[in-house]
Amino acid sequence: GGGGGGGGSELPAWRLRCINTPNGSAQAEGGIRVAAGGVQPLWFGLDVPPGARPGTYSGTVSVSAVLAAGAPSERDAPARRWTESVSVSVSVTAELAVQRGDNELWRHSRLRWLDSTAGEGAVGTSAAHGAAHRSRGDVWEPIRLDASSLSLAASGRRTIRLTRRGLPASLSVGAVELLAAPVQL
Repeated sequence: GGGGGGGGSELPAWRLRCINTPNGSAQAEGGIRVAAGGVQPLWFGLDVPPGARPGTYSGTVSVSAVLAAGAPSERDAPARRWTESVSVSVSVTAELAVQRGDNELWRHSRLRWLDSTAGEGAVGTSAAHGAAHRSRGDVWEPIRLDASSLSLAASGRRTIRLTRRGLPASLSVGAVELLAAPVQL
């Protein structure tokens, strides 16, 4: 459920997602299947909005399990269901993550894109976005082309610069160059 903290503020439960069950997947529809006696780690992400008050937010994550009727460990037993709950606390600071943390790969914040609908549906335009956009303008920045230097820049400070032959001369993410030298044939 949603957790309270930061002077009575609350982060609603919908902001917490289990990365193992992306929207529209078989796992989201029917659950994650784990063999009897098996172990399945679950990864969670919490989308903290920019206006969240600093503080400690606490809540409960509940996982329900169903032992299928006639499972090998209990061949003649009917289906059983049980729920395990875990208390969780998250400390939120006043510091705002740049680009929601997407430019820092160690944060794994891009995993929320598994649920993204970016690229689906019609492209609209609005003065607020200043150009054509889809539904997730908060995630994507427009690609910028500099024809004079044959370079493209994208979200997360990713840049590719091409040689006159169209081969990569430079691939960089932030200040990190990924190529040891320009690609040659």
